[in-house]
Amino acid sequence: MTAVYLTAAMLLLLFFGGLLQDFLQMKVSCYADEFYYLSDLWMNEHALTLDYASISTHETMESLRMAQEALRQRGGLGNVLSMLTTLISHLFTIGTSFGLVLYLCLQPPAHGPFTLLASSPISLLLTLALLAALIISNFYFRKKDQKIRTHHMEASFRSDIIFHYLNRAVVANPQAFKTIQLGRMTSMLYQRFCADQSEACETFLLLFPHNKKMNRLDSLFSALVMLLAYGLTVVKILSGAISIGGLLKYTGAVSQFSTGFLQLTFTYQELMIYLSSMSYVLDFYELKNKFETGHIPVEKRTDHVYELEFHDVSFSYPGTEKQILNHVSCKLNLKQKMAVVGPNGAGKTTFIKLLCRLYEPTSGCITLNGVDIRKYDYREYLDLFGIVFQDFALFPYSIAENIASSQTPDESRIWQVLRLVEMEDRIRRLPQGLNTPLFSHSSKDGVNFSGGELQKLAIARALYKDAPLVILDEPTAALDPISEYEIYSHFDTLVKDKTSIFISHRMSSCRFCEDILVFEDGQLSERDSHAALLSQEGSLYASMWNAQAQYYELNQET
Repeated sequence: MTAVYLTAAMLLLLFFGGLLQDFLQMKVSCYADEFYYLSDLWMNEHALTLDYASISTHETMESLRMAQEALRQRGGLGNVLSMLTTLISHLFTIGTSFGLVLYLCLQPPAHGPFTLLASSPISLLLTLALLAALIISNFYFRKKDQKIRTHHMEASFRSDIIFHYLNRAVVANPQAFKTIQLGRMTSMLYQRFCADQSEACETFLLLFPHNKKMNRLDSLFSALVMLLAYGLTVVKILSGAISIGGLLKYTGAVSQFSTGFLQLTFTYQELMIYLSSMSYVLDFYELKNKFETGHIPVEKRTDHVYELEFHDVSFSYPGTEKQILNHVSCKLNLKQKMAVVGPNGAGKTTFIKLLCRLYEPTSGCITLNGVDIRKYDYREYLDLFGIVFQDFALFPYSIAENIASSQTPDESRIWQVLRLVEMEDRIRRLPQGLNTPLFSHSSKDGVNFSGGELQKLAIARALYKDAPLVILDEPTAALDPISEYEIYSHFDTLVKDKTSIFISHRMSSCRFCEDILVFEDGQLSERDSHAALLSQEGSLYASMWNAQAQYYELNQET
């Protein structure tokens, strides 16, 4: 009668355990995708809040790529929750089946030649010791398996990062096809894809022999557990503790215990590997900004009077000893149009990056109204600048969002700046006007603009910001001579009473500027007006101007 009650109790436990398992799996499946997308959004948000000096390093980009790949392959927190649910299910299965097995072990013998063996505590302890040895051995091999799989997981992350990058940068990039076809690069790229894919496959092929070994060990574990179970059951039958009819019930319970245990250890191992992969995500979340944000608010001035000065500033990029800027001291004139010129590698762009606090000086300091810029609130300081770098970025969203950097743009202001850069008529002719998305490869309604038109949109974005300092790095590099002349001739209207700084290799742009800073070998070697610098015999500015003067004359003749 006791066995009937025990069987009924176990059936009830299995029934309610199954209901609980189904409920948990349903809940987890509902939230798993949501957790994945939230994790991805949180990671992107964190990346966007890092300052330029932090995000632009190789180490940070490597951390970001590994974190993204970990989420892509492993699914993030949603999969962890799913595996925890599975673990609970396996534990419940093991608990119920082990209870029945333990009940079998404790059944008193009735008669027979095996009565002494079946009733001896030593036999029970020996049985449990053998089972414990098998369990410990399984855990040991699973631990070794976990280390090997974790190592291969990292290798697969790195190979997949390269493979997916090549897919995006080449196969899914329509701009690249011009170079591919004209350069007859199809064969070379295909061979490179095959090599990269082969390298990725090798990572997985190395796991096949190991996986076969683990499968054999699991089969051996199951066989030994079942052998132990059959031996114990036969002894109990011969001693009269259980009937022959109970053979299937008890061996079934042992089989369920063995299967549940193997699934438990495998799921636990997978969970540990998942948690190991999530360490890449956590490592990225722990990255902090390099710059102290400061606490002093930047004074909001309607007259745009801000005094900026470099005090003996030197700079070397992180991880290098070469000085890009070497003891530069200068004060920027307010409300003037300035040009920064010099040979390639002279330090022009670095000078601007330090001014905008994208990097901090290695030595010396930069002051705003006499106060070290590091003491100002970082975000407020950045608001002082409207910048167009030569490698500017526009995004596959609407023209309005790209110019206003907002989803609630001021359309009247947008049309105003588009008019200033000679793009108003072009945009008004589009069916969707300001709501037109950029780039056709990202949207069926997207429009592909020419390089010069995109550069005008980037200039319009800088003007829309209405910052007191406007900085243009090679602002007309993609413009034809007529468009370039239109931009420069209207520049007084564009910048109004603001301070503006040009970085340019086209010396013709310097004629529109009142103050010219000439950099050479990381130092400010010359500074004066266009006319004054030309009159200085042997000056670097004069030699650069004269080297390009023939092209100005040719343009005038044509």
